[in-house]
Amino acid sequence: MDTTISLLPFIDSEKNGFLLDIPVSDQTAEGLPFQVLQNGQKFSRLVKAGLKTKGSTPFKPLFLLVQNDSYPVDTDPLHPMTNGELDLAWQETVSLYVAADNAFCVPDPLRPDSPRPLFKPLFFCQNTNRFFLPPCPECGQPLDLCKDDGILKRAGLLPYFTSLARYLFCPGCHEQGKTPVFYQFSKNPEDPPFARNRFDLIKDFAKLRSAQGFPCIECPNHPECYLTGEKALSRISFFSFYPFHMLFFDAADIRAADFLPFISGGGNADINAAGYR
Repeated sequence: MDTTISLLPFIDSEKNGFLLDIPVSDQTAEGLPFQVLQNGQKFSRLVKAGLKTKGSTPFKPLFLLVQNDSYPVDTDPLHPMTNGELDLAWQETVSLYVAADNAFCVPDPLRPDSPRPLFKPLFFCQNTNRFFLPPCPECGQPLDLCKDDGILKRAGLLPYFTSLARYLFCPGCHEQGKTPVFYQFSKNPEDPPFARNRFDLIKDFAKLRSAQGFPCIECPNHPECYLTGEKALSRISFFSFYPFHMLFFDAADIRAADFLPFISGGGNADINAAGYR
């Protein structure tokens, strides 16, 4: 099973130390409040960030290379790109840059020599200015990425390892024998009618009565977000809808174009041709 860690302790903590600042603004791009510096690539985007201490303004700028939620790619029937290939490409990219001291990625605290862990899905409420992990609308436990192709096929969905389809589900509800509900960022044409998208997930949050870290339940604006106006659809954004790979870079050193060969699954010849050092 993959190791996933939450980015929340790096964004907000009761302890003293450095924190990650992900600035937001009212000037959104494509519905996102985050400052996306480059979003033209198929598999990744570049987001402005910084380091700060609690209560201070950022003192060091950073760039975050973040895995995309959707991939606008044409399917090649002879060699289709798959999630399995992308996961390998990300691990190779992370290893290359971390080994060269050109980037930083959080290691697995229990297995520091293992492949870098994924970060858990990260949602953002623009009304309360809070990041949170998406809970299961039925039980309140965190949603996770389903990589079990057997579960997906039995539900009539595309498999993970031989496609680019990805689905969030609740492992706890599945283990209890409940009929699992699957959510994806955007629906695939091949999906059955019951498959749900990101907007359905936000609407389903109205079912929740308790969930750790979920900001909506006690919020005074809950009725207008979920009952009378459905304003949650415009107030909740996605830093990442799925568990995601991410690299931290010094803002002065990064060149986003350098990542294209690796993130696109290129080999050593492509990487050397791009000028990697």
